[in-house]
Amino acid sequence: MPEHAPDDRAVIGEIYAFLWQYNLRAASIVRYERQAFIGADYDIGLRVTFDTNLTCQAHPLRLSEPPAGLPMLPADRVVMEIKVNERIPYWLTELAAAHNLQLVRMSKYCRSVEAANLITSFTNTPPL
Repeated sequence: MPEHAPDDRAVIGEIYAFLWQYNLRAASIVRYERQAFIGADYDIGLRVTFDTNLTCQAHPLRLSEPPAGLPMLPADRVVMEIKVNERIPYWLTELAAAHNLQLVRMSKYCRSVEAANLITSFTNTPPL
């Protein structure tokens, strides 16, 4: 059981129940640096995040170990996530269009598992 705040005990217990019930095991560690912003009074429910320095790590799979991940994206790339409760504000849609941003759906975890499997195929170790 990892160290945790007393308020997190229920969540940690639920995670352990899922691990046991579905026989889950770790496949990869994803790390990144995040800048997070929330909407003001007129944009309640808006959250915009920017993730940089995305790395994945297949071995060792212990959070207590020093990070030893491989880059998941080129250094000049950033993952921007826009989350809203209802709809994206018009000003943000206009801003994205002005900068020619394109919608690309990506799961950081799935991409990390794919990278981990690719690494294991090169090193002749069993896949995840």
